[in-house]
Amino acid sequence: GELAHLKPSHTLVLKEDSQQLVVIIQGAVKASNHVFKHKHSILDFYLAGDSFEYSHEKILDTHIEYEAIQDSFMYICPVEFGKQYSELTRFLLNKRKQKNLEIQTHLSILAIFNAQEKVAFFLVDMYRRLATKKSIHLPMSRTDISHYLSLTPETVSRELKISYFMILMPLKSSILKLVF
Repeated sequence: GELAHLKPSHTLVLKEDSQQLVVIIQGAVKASNHVFKHKHSILDFYLAGDSFEYSHEKILDTHIEYEAIQDSFMYICPVEFGKQYSELTRFLLNKRKQKNLEIQTHLSILAIFNAQEKVAFFLVDMYRRLATKKSIHLPMSRTDISHYLSLTPETVSRELKISYFMILMPLKSSILKLVF
């Protein structure tokens, strides 16, 4: 395998045709595509500790793009590499199962939740994944969040303010800061 560095707004492009395992060591990457009427759709955010399989296969006649949203370092190796080490394979399969459940939950939320519930769920999820003692540093922009939640950027801004005070403030006795 090899270590790779991706600067913000740069896209991950791997030359090999085989499937590659990518583990985010530091930073954040968004997975997106342009499917319906060339609409930009953010499929997921990968943060430090997350992993995904990179391949050149198309989904609904479009490639998935992986773009860094902040300075990112990652470890890249052939998927076959993980199969040689049973402990690593078991760990990655468990991570994949967990990620699949997160994707199913996200799709359900998009289908049945209103704007306030979508943003609240997003903030609680980011709190779980990113919170430090006094702040949550969101590496993605409000526009990226709006694409991810299928909302307008204006709605996301409005609901972020409301949800912050309703959801996050009660979680900590001291003031919790939301940072973009």
